[in-house]
Amino acid sequence: MQRRRLTEALLYRDFNLVVTIPQDRLCPTVPNRLNYILWLEDLLTSTAPPQITSSGNGPISSRQMSCRGIDIGLGASAIYPLLACRISSNWTMVGTDIDAMSLQSAERNIAKSNLTSRISIIKSQTTAGATIFPSQLSDFRESCFDFTMCNPPFYSSKVDVSRSAQGKSTGPNAVCTGADVEMITHGGEAAFVRRMVQESFLLRDRCRWYTSMLGKLSSLAEIVEALRENKIDNYAITEFVQGQTRRWAIAWSFGELRAPDTISRISNPTVQNLMPSRTTLYQSLYPPTPSSESVIAFSSTNLRDTLQGVIRSVPELDFKAGSFVSSSDSHPPTNPVPSTSPPETVYSSIPSSSELIPPPNIATLSSASTSSDGYFLISAPRNTWSRAARRAGANSRKRKRDTAEDTQDDISSREGGGTTNGGIRPSGSSNPPLESPILGCRVFLVDNTAAYRSTASSSKSTTSISQEGTASKPNVEGPAERVTETEQSVKVGFEWVKGRDRAVFEGFVNHVGRKMRDAVAGRDCKTGG
Repeated sequence: MQRRRLTEALLYRDFNLVVTIPQDRLCPTVPNRLNYILWLEDLLTSTAPPQITSSGNGPISSRQMSCRGIDIGLGASAIYPLLACRISSNWTMVGTDIDAMSLQSAERNIAKSNLTSRISIIKSQTTAGATIFPSQLSDFRESCFDFTMCNPPFYSSKVDVSRSAQGKSTGPNAVCTGADVEMITHGGEAAFVRRMVQESFLLRDRCRWYTSMLGKLSSLAEIVEALRENKIDNYAITEFVQGQTRRWAIAWSFGELRAPDTISRISNPTVQNLMPSRTTLYQSLYPPTPSSESVIAFSSTNLRDTLQGVIRSVPELDFKAGSFVSSSDSHPPTNPVPSTSPPETVYSSIPSSSELIPPPNIATLSSASTSSDGYFLISAPRNTWSRAARRAGANSRKRKRDTAEDTQDDISSREGGGTTNGGIRPSGSSNPPLESPILGCRVFLVDNTAAYRSTASSSKSTTSISQEGTASKPNVEGPAERVTETEQSVKVGFEWVKGRDRAVFEGFVNHVGRKMRDAVAGRDCKTGG
């Protein structure tokens, strides 16, 4: 009873939500639920559709976007839709549940909080063959959703509930008053979310992200297995820890927009085999000679023009320069990933790079700094950098030249060898771009030499006085000369923003990295040329 009243009071004080929690239904833990909502916000913002642009004050956030979500298993408190709509004024929600009593309670809470215009309720069917995603959603042919969310029943039976309680080393912090309908489902949470994975194929791109919370690590492994079995490689995992409670959440998408590593992966070493492939890769560059003088001259500032030249040399690329946002919650990159930009569903057409918006949030390497010049945003209509593509391009250009020369010779011979303005010239135009580029990525420089250059420069600008009173040179010949590989390197970072084929992304990374190493080895970095 006391816990319920406290939860109700906190919801009113912190979120202006008027909620009554029935005695025979679960009392939600607000911080845990809030964590889920906030992660969804980050996920939606970081994978925003390119059609959504900023107002000129920086990248738009998911709270500024109009988002539509579905809560599977609304519950008596309606906690998820209430929190989501209170935090984000442009969000609307649809809540579903199979329990009539929970739906009645949820409807009252929504009305008392004045959110009936933004939260709809649907009663799910319990008949044989009924789907988790209610059939009514399929009737909204013109509608698309930005996300689904779910906190499924953990247990498969009452025996499972009892066994779980017995397996805990410490007793529960509160008496569990949840109804069976809230806590038990056939096969437990893993089977429930597996069904969601299968049913998501029916809606596919009509929802940007399908998500669910999970209470067991073993369930997370099962769902990742289900995604991989169904060849879904665009997914994200996170972990929520509140006190002694640990939960996980998983999201998957049929779209092309990729979530950054900071949002889609967790660092827990025990679950690395379950993580999605990284969307940020690095290629390291080193100065031509391993001396402190060379390292001081070797920096991301000097390499930026070289990187731009390498990118320009790739045929048919569309790119522009961007700047990392400077604000209290924005950071330069390191594990760089755009960490905040908005949704995709029906937005299957992809952007030229000028339409892709920059990230408001980028993770940072503690020991590295990023070029102040920011990043290059790349959009590729097709693969023009692989060996096969370069060979095909060279052959195509040769055929065009030969055809043009033969045609010109033929015209000249018919006209007595004279030159006319009607001669056919080789076309300089390339193949027309496809509607949806096969690759969108962000390229940036991470300067690991900054700290060393700062130390070395300051040591050179000072002299030390010996006990005899004579000026002595700073020791730059000894240990200071032994610059570690990490201190020498500048990394070229590549953040995969959009695309379906990872091999295309990795091929581009390797191509640009190889060209950059060749350029560094063949020029004087001091000149910045």
